[in-house]
Amino acid sequence: MATPLGLETNAQRGIFVTYMSLWVAYGMLNELAKRQSVRFNSACAVVLQSLLKLALATCMYLTSDTQVTQPLATRFCSMMTQVHENRKLLLLYFIPSGLYVIYDVLSYVNLRAFDAATYFLLLQFRLVVTGVLHQMMFKKRLNRNQWISLGVTTVGCAIKTLGSHDPLNGSSTLSDNGNSPTTLMAYGLLMVQLLSSTFAGVYNEVLLKKQASIPVNLQNVFMYIDSIVCTLAMLALGLTGQTASEALTTANFSVLFSPYVLPMVLIMSGIGVVTSLFLKHLDSIRKAIASSLELVVLPLLSAVFFGQEITLYTAAAVCFVSFGVYMYSLPVEATALVGLPQYTKVASGDQDEEQTDEDDTVVSSKSEPTSPDDKLA
Repeated sequence: MATPLGLETNAQRGIFVTYMSLWVAYGMLNELAKRQSVRFNSACAVVLQSLLKLALATCMYLTSDTQVTQPLATRFCSMMTQVHENRKLLLLYFIPSGLYVIYDVLSYVNLRAFDAATYFLLLQFRLVVTGVLHQMMFKKRLNRNQWISLGVTTVGCAIKTLGSHDPLNGSSTLSDNGNSPTTLMAYGLLMVQLLSSTFAGVYNEVLLKKQASIPVNLQNVFMYIDSIVCTLAMLALGLTGQTASEALTTANFSVLFSPYVLPMVLIMSGIGVVTSLFLKHLDSIRKAIASSLELVVLPLLSAVFFGQEITLYTAAAVCFVSFGVYMYSLPVEATALVGLPQYTKVASGDQDEEQTDEDDTVVSSKSEPTSPDDKLA
């Protein structure tokens, strides 16, 4: 019997559930912070998260991938030696890190160019884009059921997004430019943002799986070093609308250590490590599906803990996403191509001529049964 989403081992199931649970917990804490009117600087939070991720990855490498009996200084020097020997991989990790920075920057630009409903609706097509990029990068074709799953799940996410911004629910949000028409350039930038996110995830998966001899924790160190450099460069250039001196202030950092924000920062730091394990042992497609499941699980939990109403949009989205997950887990039977001949293996050893001729006979998948007269001939 096929397992849901092909999660065959306990490790795979544990990684999948942990990844989704962390994102759901982050969403619930974010909702709680909004209800308490807690505001914090996102750029400052990203810098702190990156520093915590780097510290966590370094600690995991020193405790799991080195000789624990050696002194800490010796193990740290060994790690720095590995960093120097694999400096080419360190540079390669600037690609996904830089793409994630581009995604963050364009999110500010595109939210001003589009109304919220259109923006989040178009972003849901990253599921299909992830499938296409996964085929291109790994040269591994998705089967029919997997494509149906991605399509159905995308529709489910789109339905949920439309429901979240339905004017009848009073949650519709206009863009900063009011009702002004959206230009072709804006759609182009949105496509760049979508491709940046999906390509970064798929390329990160490629690095993790193609460099399997290098420990995941060391690759995480590379990723977070590059992320810090790219984030600081983004702030230095003022691409987020604020400079580093404006974002990285004592007041902004103090807010991050409040009871409502600190758990979110810690969860996001853990998500960074779990994401690498997810891409190492699973793939970016199932990662996208996990994000889709989170999109429909959050409203259900919000209804339980915050009393939010479960709308018809949410119910429909749950049905579509659940069916998409079911379709992904269905096996596809391999069928022979019609019209192509199949040859049987010639038996070895001394056999009579009649048996040898019979073994060499071409068996067509659409051929008619052989008549008795043909056998005699």
